[in-house]
Amino acid sequence: DPTNPEVLMGLGAFLCHVRNDDEGAQEYLSRAVQSSPLNVEAVTCYAHFLEEAKQDMPGAQMLYTRAVKLDPTNFECLINRARFLHKSKKDVTAAEKAYRYILGRAPADLETCASLAELLIDQGRGEEVEQMYALAEQAEPEDPDILHDMAATLVSTKNDTKGAVELLVRAIEADS
Repeated sequence: DPTNPEVLMGLGAFLCHVRNDDEGAQEYLSRAVQSSPLNVEAVTCYAHFLEEAKQDMPGAQMLYTRAVKLDPTNFECLINRARFLHKSKKDVTAAEKAYRYILGRAPADLETCASLAELLIDQGRGEEVEQMYALAEQAEPEDPDILHDMAATLVSTKNDTKGAVELLVRAIEADS
């Protein structure tokens, strides 16, 4: 079906990643959005392509904003927009607000925790990182990934290798 957004996105991804054909990829991703303008996944996929492959930050920002307006509960969309604000736009204030919004609804979302932790550590706010991971641990006390990230944070912010080892032992036990 030449208007199926999933097929068009798949073709766009194939052309971009396998054939290194950004122009062809853009054509298919654009068609995916045109054929299904309310499809959050298609809009987000095209925004990510514009950001990464084309370095079209205004176009990417417009599409990420549109995707969030289409479905403000879509965590993948929210995370991509927050990452865009942080990494591409370098708008740490807006990115932090976006990450905290996500964590307010999903405190154990590891991708968001790690991204916000990176932002806070870059700003010298290690204590806040520990508090954030403590909330994630409360939500998912035996998640080995959260425990691992907490251990890494203890080493990088406090040089607390003893506390880090204790968390890593818990992570290994939880993963067994």
